Amino acid sequence: MFRRRWFSGEIVSGEGFSILPKRDQIIYREKGRTLRMTADMGTRGFTVFLDSIARWDDAPQSAISPPESIRIAGNVRRALESQGREVDLQ
Repeated sequence: MFRRRWFSGEIVSGEGFSILPKRDQIIYREKGRTLRMTADMGTRGFTVFLDSIARWDDAPQSAISPPESIRIAGNVRRALESQGREVDLQ
């Protein structure tokens, strides 16, 4: 289940993660960690660039594994779609 925080626009999941969609990026938070990914906001939704799901902000020297990247992208997709937004993963 997802809920949206009114003033910040953050979308919070009951599964322990949240996203904050912005015009040119999405901020993903999970277990006290933050990841900023590149995205383009369009009229109906977002294009999220999968190559930008590469490193946590607190550990830029360590790459995110491909399975973890896919899991994060799926979380972002579900959160945005729960708000009626279309998502294109590229």
